Amino acid sequence: WDNLKGGLYNFLAVVLCLFPTLVGFGSVVIGLLKSQKLDKARRQLQGDIEGCFNRFAVSSRGPTGGLTMDEFNMMTKNNGSFNFEKLDLKLIFNALISNPSWRGQLASTNQTQGGYSSVDHEFRLSKQDLVEWVNNGMVFL
Repeated sequence: WDNLKGGLYNFLAVVLCLFPTLVGFGSVVIGLLKSQKLDKARRQLQGDIEGCFNRFAVSSRGPTGGLTMDEFNMMTKNNGSFNFEKLDLKLIFNALISNPSWRGQLASTNQTQGGYSSVDHEFRLSKQDLVEWVNNGMVFL
């Protein structure tokens, strides 16, 4: 590269490196904003997590039950008006579920349209995972 001199090559180097750099920074900013929104929802749930879980985990109650993605979304919507999109819920469940076999199944759901449009609502966030998330700190998506 030492033999390539001139302003055109320097200009092309800057222009061609600028786009991926901006996309990377944009991705980090979007991830931080989504993580901040999830953390605000977590803080709203800190008061009565046991009651919230029992009210909203209607499809699967008991010690082996948990919140589906729709139930989690409804719980955060009623406690602080935080509404998450389907794709965000998949990211959230992947971050919060502690059982590795569930996490693997969640990551390998049938994916179409760019790899993310099919979100399986059968995965459940256990009460233990929910309580640990609410009592601990921020989770980065």
